[in-house]
Amino acid sequence: QFFVSKSYNEEEGKECNIKLPPVVENMIAYHIRKRIERAYKKNEKFRVFVFIPLLPGFEGEPQPGTLQLILKHTYAGICRNHGMSIIEQLEKIMGDKWKDYIGFYSLRGHALVNNVPVTELIYIHSKLMIVDDTEVILGSANINDRSMLGTRDSEYAVIIKEKTKLKSKMNGNDYDAANFAHSFRVNLFAEHLGLDSKDKILEDPLSDEFLKLLQNTAKKNTEIYRDLWGCYPDDQYLTIKDLKSHKTPTTKEELDELRIKYEKQKKDIIGHAVEFPLHFLENEKLGIAFFSVENMVLLHLFMEK
Repeated sequence: QFFVSKSYNEEEGKECNIKLPPVVENMIAYHIRKRIERAYKKNEKFRVFVFIPLLPGFEGEPQPGTLQLILKHTYAGICRNHGMSIIEQLEKIMGDKWKDYIGFYSLRGHALVNNVPVTELIYIHSKLMIVDDTEVILGSANINDRSMLGTRDSEYAVIIKEKTKLKSKMNGNDYDAANFAHSFRVNLFAEHLGLDSKDKILEDPLSDEFLKLLQNTAKKNTEIYRDLWGCYPDDQYLTIKDLKSHKTPTTKEELDELRIKYEKQKKDIIGHAVEFPLHFLENEKLGIAFFSVENMVLLHLFMEK
């Protein structure tokens, strides 16, 4: 549901030319990054697929306030934090090869409502990790300080380790996967990618064919939603001004045109996977306005939702 995590350690933070605000404390993003670096240096296959909501679950538009603050710290961990985020750090080492190791995705849906084509993000509320088709962790904890510091909310988790195995593939090799973990992952990806769960391409999560399928499906879906609805969040909106320039179809002529385009393109939207917009509002200074009511509350409380 949230991905708010620190992507650098104390020593790296001291070496940064910019003074970084010490708001987020949990180090999950850092350890993901370091594991990827280790795999890259050893020329090992290692992949992380992160699915998070397109927007945090707060009411209102992305104006200065709580929603913007959560976005700010989400992006700080993922892709923009004065060179200290996961992607920025990986780019220093491997350039665009980081895309072979980690990807950030979201979910979106579409439908006809009262004969009007509409789209809406599918809000991911899950707190779930499937590891190596052998173990599943699911529970109440998010990736943020409220859940992860151990001194705030009470959390619970179920860790499923199963003795029942099935023959599968991992990185092209024969592999003994746990029955539940494997079938759970396969069924989730089948739903996200609009496939039958028996499709062989889903069997091996480390195959290059599967990675290409996921990346291409999410990219194509994103482009179709952009063309039909110009919906946000999206990488075409780098500022709030850009966002305000978008006009939702309202006249009969505009709606008729949208219906025609929708009928032509809806069959090309496969599943629900879309790209998480790494560049959304990247030219804005995200956060809380100076005179807003949120400034009356301690900053770290907003990182706990």
